[in-house]
Amino acid sequence: MNRRQFLKSGLFAAIGTLALSVYNKVHADIKNSTEKESSATASSGTITCTYCQQCEGCPLGIDIPKNFNIYNQFKADNKKENFISAYESIKEENRADKCVSCGICKSKCPQKLDIPILLKDVAELYKKLS
Repeated sequence: MNRRQFLKSGLFAAIGTLALSVYNKVHADIKNSTEKESSATASSGTITCTYCQQCEGCPLGIDIPKNFNIYNQFKADNKKENFISAYESIKEENRADKCVSCGICKSKCPQKLDIPILLKDVAELYKKLS
């Protein structure tokens, strides 16, 4: 390898190393910002459901978006009576407490929410408040 080839290969190696370090820095910044957003949302106590309805089709007929919506409304306004009334307005067979954790809905969720666990939270809140 002559001097010119040696310098050229060293230059490419340096560029590659620089590009990799920039990529790693950007990737770390994106990951940190995503974690901050997630933790901020989680600290509010709300379910981060976007009501896209991709989870629909529960074999038991649970109305997942509606259960999540009334839960989030309670977390926003803290009105116990409104939550109880809204939960009881859902047909009994469509309520969160009927979930058997089959996971079909979880596999459909684009937000990767653990829907069965979250439905359990909704049902537990109802038991606690009623």
